[in-house]
Formats: sequence, structure tokens, C-alpha cells
Amino acid sequence: MEYALCNHWEYFCTFTISAEKYNRHDLETWRDSFLQWIRDQRKKGVPVVYLLVPERHKDGSWHMHGFFSGVSSELVSFRSERKQGLKVPDKLVKGDFYDWPAYRHKFGFCSFALVRDPVASAFYVLKYLTKDMAVSSLGVGLHLYYVSRGLNRSVVQTDVYGWSNYLDSFLENDYQFCRTGMTKTKDSLDWSFGLEYAEFVPLFESDQTEELESECDRVYEITQLSIDDFPV
Repeated sequence: MEYALCNHWEYFCTFTISAEKYNRHDLETWRDSFLQWIRDQRKKGVPVVYLLVPERHKDGSWHMHGFFSGVSSELVSFRSERKQGLKVPDKLVKGDFYDWPAYRHKFGFCSFALVRDPVASAFYVLKYLTKDMAVSSLGVGLHLYYVSRGLNRSVVQTDVYGWSNYLDSFLENDYQFCRTGMTKTKDSLDWSFGLEYAEFVPLFESDQTEELESECDRVYEITQLSIDDFPV
């Protein structure tokens, strides 16, 4: 999910295997050859990055779905290929899909579609990462997905606190159940990346301290009650 949502993807893609070129049931051999071919493309100056998820056809053979970026210069529209005499299904032409001829010549059919909704596309691809797939479709020790090195992953942007009138006064977004924002104190101390300044800035105003301590005592007392302390 992090790789899918934290990186810019240009295309949603599908890769299949031609039975004339590879054993369609041998995922490892195809994967190794395919990923080495991708590395070779980079050496030629094609800045390929990818996230791929393998999936079985009903007959047990393999194909992959995923995301690609950096390959625009290598792609050709199926519409233009049809004009040149290539037999192309109507849905690929009408849907404005693209072909990667170099892949097709070496491995088999593939298609690329521009990513229009990154979040919806991410969930569509990741639905294949199921427990059932992990148990029944892949061998022991094999990866559920393949990803380029150096992609972005999620990073912590801020800490979350439960309640503080002092810090609440700096929040900007007011929702039905919570308020959010990047809070900064009047001394310009930044609270958005941790609580390392806690010893310098009071979490609560002085007139809140007694009220807070009383509430903490009450919560503690409740947690110490046994079932016998509650009426039937």
C-alpha cells in the first residue's frame, strides 16, 4: 500500500506470457528473466520504476498487474498499431491503451493504461494480495509482489495527542469528531514533529492542571473496579 500510494505512477499495466516464448506456469523463470530485462532497459537509459503483483489465470498460468513509470518513450498506442496492420481487440483501441513492443516481442502481450485515479487503481491492484493467494498460488519464500529499489515509503508527519486546550488553540481544521492541524506555539517551537520540546512548553495551562489530575485519578479508579462493584 505504501509503495502504491506514496509514488507517482503513470500507467496501470498488465503483462502476460506467450506460450511460444516461456513456460506460462513457471513464474520464477519468467520473473527472473523479466526483471533482468527491466534492468537492461535502465542501462539503455529508460528510467523504469515499477510495482508488480503476480496473479494466476484459471488454468494456473501466470500474468502480472501493476504500476509503471518512466516508460512513455517506449510505448505505442494500440490505435496506431492497428493502423499499421497489427490485430488489436477493439476494447484496447477504444480504451486508449498502449503497447510496449519490446516486451511483446520478448515475452508476450502487455497493455498500459494511464492512471486517472491513483487511489482506486492502488486498491484494484492490491486486492490480489490476499491470504488465499499467498497460501495457494505462490511457493514458499516467494514474494507476493515485486518493486523497484529506492521508491518512496510513508513517513511520520506528526504526532497525535488526545486533548489539550493549549495546543487546540493552534489547530486549523474543525471536523465533526476531531480537530486537526500542524500546531506551533507562540514561542515558534514546532510541535508537528515530535515532543522533544515538552520540557520547555507546558502541555496544559496552569488552571487545567488540577482538573486534569482529578480526571486521571477518576479514570484510574474506574480501571481498578471489579465486576462485583457494578450493580446487576
